[in-house]
Parts: sequence; C-alpha cells; structure tokens
Amino acid sequence: MAAAIATVLMWQPWDRDELHEAAGDIARVPGVAAVDLEYREIEGAAAAKVRPEPSKVDVMVRLESTLAPDAAAVAAERAHELLIPAAEAVTHDNVSVHLHVTAGEPEKAPGIRIDPLEVPYSPISGAADVADAFTIWQAGPRSVQVYGLAPAVGEATADSGSGNAPDSRAGIGIEAGAAADMVPLAELAAGLGRTADLHFGDDAYYAGHGAVADVDAVRLTVAAASRRGVESAFFSNYSTAPQLSVRAAWPAESPETPELKRWLEAHDYAASAGRPVAFTISEPGYETLTEGWVSAFAPPEPEPHPLPLPAGVEAWPDDVDAPSCTGADLDVGYGGSDAATGARYALLLARNVSDRPCAVEGIPGIALRNADGAEQTDIRLEPYTSSAVPARLVVPPGEQLLAPLQWRAMSTANDPDVTTSVEVTAVPGAEPVLLDVTDGDGPSAGLDILDGAELRLGPWVQALEGWS
Repeated sequence: MAAAIATVLMWQPWDRDELHEAAGDIARVPGVAAVDLEYREIEGAAAAKVRPEPSKVDVMVRLESTLAPDAAAVAAERAHELLIPAAEAVTHDNVSVHLHVTAGEPEKAPGIRIDPLEVPYSPISGAADVADAFTIWQAGPRSVQVYGLAPAVGEATADSGSGNAPDSRAGIGIEAGAAADMVPLAELAAGLGRTADLHFGDDAYYAGHGAVADVDAVRLTVAAASRRGVESAFFSNYSTAPQLSVRAAWPAESPETPELKRWLEAHDYAASAGRPVAFTISEPGYETLTEGWVSAFAPPEPEPHPLPLPAGVEAWPDDVDAPSCTGADLDVGYGGSDAATGARYALLLARNVSDRPCAVEGIPGIALRNADGAEQTDIRLEPYTSSAVPARLVVPPGEQLLAPLQWRAMSTANDPDVTTSVEVTAVPGAEPVLLDVTDGDGPSAGLDILDGAELRLGPWVQALEGWS
C-alpha cells in the first residue's frame, strides 16, 4: 500500500515560480495542513551525466485529518483548481504535474513516502474518492489508499483518472488495525459502493478484484484467520472462481488439518452466496495439505459431451447401419505438433481407405517410445478436456479422423530421452502402427514427453478447432 517514489530529489536545481506560487495558494485553502512538491528526475539523467531536471512533479496536499468528508472533498477540488494554471505552464518543459491528496503524518525514507491516507486525484472522480476515503479513514483503520496513479493535472479525459470512467469508482485499499475491524470497515466500503481490498498485516487479506466489498467473504476470512494454529487466510474474490487460501502452522500429520477442513465445509458462506468457493489448506512451507469447497458446495460436474466441430464444418452423415471400422479400413498417420506458452500439442490421423462408410467411436490406444524403442513409463492419461466423451462417427470413404494430444513442456536439458515414436492402435482389435514423430533432425528431435508425463488424449473426431 506504500506509494513508492522512484527518485526524490532532496535538492532542487530546477525551479518554476508557477508551481511554488500555486503551492502557496493551496496552503491557504481552509482545511489544508501542508503542501509538498516532490520531483522525479528524467529517467537516465544521472547515467548520462546531464543536469537533473524533473519529468514529473507530485504535489502532495495534506488535509487536516479532522475535516468532515464533504469539507475534505471541497478542499481537494479547490487545490486542483489552483494547480491547473501552474501545471499547464510547466508542460512546455515536458514536465507533468500530479496531485495527491493525503492526510495523517507521512513516514519518509530515502526514495519512499508512506501516507496513512492517500488519494491520487482524478478530475473525474477525485471529489468522491476524497470524501469516501475520509469517511473510511475516520472509522479508524491504519491506512486508506485509493488505487491508481493520478493523471497529469489539466489532462482530464473521459477515461482518465484512477482508471475510471465517469460512472465508475476507483478501488480502495484498507489496512485494518485489528483483524476484527475488517468486517465493519468492509460494511462501510460496501455501503459507499466501493470496490475494496482489506487486510490486517499478513494475517487476514481480502482481495476484491474489482467487486464491491463482499462483507460475508471478509467475515469468513477473519474467522478462518482467527482459528487456532492458522497463520494466515487470503480470500481472492474472483468473479468466476473465488478462492480461500489458509496457511497453517502445524505439520502435515496434525489432526488440526481435517478439523479445519470440516469447519470450512460446514461454514454456510458459499451455500448462502450461491457460488462455489474453493479452499486450500497449506503447511508453513506452502505445501498443500488438503483442499475442498467451502460449505461443501462444489460446482456441478460438466455434462459429458463430444468435442464440438469448428464453426462452418458440416458433420458427416450418420448411418445406423454402417459397420464398425477395422484396422484394415484405417490408414493411421501423424499430423505434426505445435506449441504455445509451455503447452504442447500433437495430432494423430486415421483415414478411411475402404470403399464404404464405417463407424468409429472411441479413443485410440497409444504407447510412447524413445529412440531405443523403449516405452516411456508412468504416463498418466487424462481426458483431452473435462467431460469430453467419444461420439459415434460414420467416416465416408477417403475422409480422415483426428485424435488430439496435449501435454506441458518438459525439460530435456539433462534427460534427452524424448519420445521419437508413438505406437497407435486406432480401434479395438487393430494391429498397432508405429509412427515416427520426429519433426526435426538431431539426437533430441521428437516430442518432449518423458517418463512420468501427464498426457491429455482426445477421442477420434471429424475436425477440431485450431487444427486444419
């Protein structure tokens, strides 16, 4: 929550009277306790041994902590108005001016300034941000920080500010003085319609992820953090997949783990909210001890379904009388591999080389072999996607089936024992066909599927999104 300052010049060779005059005028505004100008030099100036000049000036306007929220908003608005002419004057020096409204005594260290209350002032939402921050600040938390960086003064647009459009509000970070204080502070933020993150040290943390504060989720977080032997509880309020992470002080074999799991599964939060919340319980070294669902309220299992056809692909005609394909009916081949951000993909092929339609329904059998012909061991086969099931396909003569493979990249630096061939049994009873899967040359050419890999294997399909 600290506002980190990259470079604060403690001396000032660059000077503009406009800013100092504006600072003096702002200091006389009722409710203003102090005004500081903090300068950041042009990036790289020191390395280039040129005279340091600021590229950004932060105007820190500290308001009296006892101001009523509405009065604080009025003082902040007036400070912004007084700063605009000076900010526009120094833009000719390629200097941007930013207004920060603060309260409380700041803590300062080289390169760092921490204000108990800080609002990067947005011309669009600044008054409301200041009023709400003061309302929460006066309820007694250790600190209140509005998210975002202040836009340059005088450069307001419909989308500037703390990342806000005119009809939205910036989030607020709140550090409570005690874990129990997080709940009333969450109630206060929610009553103001504010998105919020709340925490008490590292013990209890609620991350709102852009949603108005969920008071019941904060209450669950505080309750979990307060359990005997719990070191921390962290609730991530993701809109589609909220999560609660609990770190315990006890070792893996402790009976406290199943007890805490039972408590989380009996808690009514997820069932009352009507949305599943996954939880994990980990040991001090962050190794997961157990996991489950709050309120034992798990998401419904996906309905079994075949892999869908890509858009624009017309399904082959069905024929209930078509016989099943035999090994002799299918010419099995390798369709190549692809990769993206650590994921690996490959494709098996099977073409109907008979003179009649035949039907396939199932997943090919496979065995992976290295360059010596030895089978890779401990390969864990998983469905290509959750709940994907084979569909009965009637393959016209000359048409080709696909079966996809997916795995995560594996390190071959010290273990070049890659997969160089795949033995494929297309349909039950067929003779296995050995396919060369080396897409390149050299001793390491092949697929980086090694002993112990997890491999996702799909059923035979007519076509698949992403593959031609």
